[in-house]
Amino acid sequence: MKKLLQTNSTATKNDHKVEVDTDNSPLSTDDLPTLVLTSFQNKLYDYNISLGGPLRNQELRLDIANGLMWVPGAPYFKPCSGDSDEDEQSSSTSTSTSSESRSSSSSSSSSVSSTNSLVENSTVACADLGTFNISNSSSGFFYSLDTGDVSEASEASPLATLFSDYIYLSGYWARDNVSVPMSNYSMSSSQSSKAVDQLMRRTNDDDNDDDNSAGLFSLSSKSDYNVSLGNTLFIYANASDVGTGGLGVGLGTEDSLDSNFLNNFVRAGVINSNSYSLSLNPSNETYAELILGGISTDKYNGELCNFPFIPVKDESGSMITSNGGISNSLPVVPISGFGVTSNTNGNSLLFSSTYDDQVNQNSYPKPALLDSRTYYNYVPFSTLIEIAVELNAYYAESFGAWLVDCSAGLSGTLDVYMGNTSINMNISNLLYPAHDDNETSLFFSNGDQACFLALLPDYLVGYSILGTPFLRHAYLAVDNDGKQLALGKAVVKGKSQNNDTGYSGTNTADKKSLYPISSGTIPFAKANNITDYSDLTLTIPASINITNNLSVTSEVVISDGEVIVTGINQKTRTYVSTPVSSTSANVSGYSGTSKNGLPGCSKHFPFVASLMTLLIALL
Repeated sequence: MKKLLQTNSTATKNDHKVEVDTDNSPLSTDDLPTLVLTSFQNKLYDYNISLGGPLRNQELRLDIANGLMWVPGAPYFKPCSGDSDEDEQSSSTSTSTSSESRSSSSSSSSSVSSTNSLVENSTVACADLGTFNISNSSSGFFYSLDTGDVSEASEASPLATLFSDYIYLSGYWARDNVSVPMSNYSMSSSQSSKAVDQLMRRTNDDDNDDDNSAGLFSLSSKSDYNVSLGNTLFIYANASDVGTGGLGVGLGTEDSLDSNFLNNFVRAGVINSNSYSLSLNPSNETYAELILGGISTDKYNGELCNFPFIPVKDESGSMITSNGGISNSLPVVPISGFGVTSNTNGNSLLFSSTYDDQVNQNSYPKPALLDSRTYYNYVPFSTLIEIAVELNAYYAESFGAWLVDCSAGLSGTLDVYMGNTSINMNISNLLYPAHDDNETSLFFSNGDQACFLALLPDYLVGYSILGTPFLRHAYLAVDNDGKQLALGKAVVKGKSQNNDTGYSGTNTADKKSLYPISSGTIPFAKANNITDYSDLTLTIPASINITNNLSVTSEVVISDGEVIVTGINQKTRTYVSTPVSSTSANVSGYSGTSKNGLPGCSKHFPFVASLMTLLIALL
């Protein structure tokens, strides 16, 4: 059968415009607070806040799968550069880890014990974006969830947890002043898709006020815009397998709005609901932005499709430690299928409606976790094979990943279907330049550069994950209060088609694009039409037992930086882990606790015991 992505001719793909009844349309707003994110090689997204007294910069990584703010604490974490600064000096904190940890809600001691075992048996990652020393902050305190401020870590409430994306974290509750620089996303200029009006700065005199809302803003049209949040709770980390702190904007597994980072802005009156929308911009022509409390119709084309959070059941007992291991507070969505669309003729091909993830055989829909700290997509193995066939991708066993000619990025899109919506990922954004541990680029024998395909089989982690390669092509709106989200097609370049319909008013100057999210309602989001997933649950297994033979289409070996195709077409092949090259692969381009940066492919993965060797491509 002729491959769809190798056809020749031209065509265009059309998006439907949103049409609404203006008499019943949501109320618009003139502005919404916005965080302009820093892109880390178009894979991960960071934000620079100010923390402590006096305030000092601390860069954190966006995390939509949990709600905690956490910082690498000194002296536990060391800078990756090896350079020393004031935060490397010894602090008053204790290095012991309690066996009785609690998060925002109570957690079982057995879970804490197993998580602490992971911490004790692993190394602490270096802090590539800096550390924070609470002993050097005049306004910082450790914090007991029972009694309040305490002076020593030994008196504070400890936390030891495993996030849903397999990041483990150990530390202590603390609180300090936080200042968040923001842009005011305003439509005051109808000719600009983003007018940055810098409106607010809180004076230093207000930093120690107990009431976050009192004196929060002083207005100035020509000054920077900072929101100061006194008494902000966070985790002062003493161990983790990643070195970059987290800016959590989700709920996490414990389903608590009290410790959710966004709730600080709700209490301060900056936003009306615990909500946000995310635009990571696949074309790199505009900034990646996190809009607090609402949506912008400038950021997506077509319709927003609504999805209630799909429940998660943790059979491992390591991540969800309350409510019998069941939670409906994670951004989990139903995938109803995959396909590809050709750039040359616009034709689309829908892959099989069934999948084989090497653990089970079933039919779509299949639940998937949305995660901004993972820069690979984890999909069912049979679907990955279908994609590899379309792209002429080759499996490199020594890398544990798929290699493809980098020019395949021009062929089209990989499409993720979710009922009545689809997200079309440019294949060029699914390719990472391949290199070995010596940072030597890899090339095929014909001289073409080799790229890693940002897709891995989901049996490596136990469930499907859609990471930043997916999120870059989607516009995501999340209502944490209502435990629901909406997805739309991200604007790739230029202006959204949505404002052409005129959401409010008939004159161009009257057209609005900003709409607050209220608890339980995401503006303009329409119900999805997937009718057969009411009983769908994402299961975190206690172990992964691969019972089927792993089949690959063709393989390559690496020799002195050259990718050599073996020419073996093996439709059914028992997977045996054998070295084929002395060169190991640094597939992800980063390192946490492993230089490889990818999970292995053994037949059995005890979840907690193997966590340190099952490293997802994340930071």
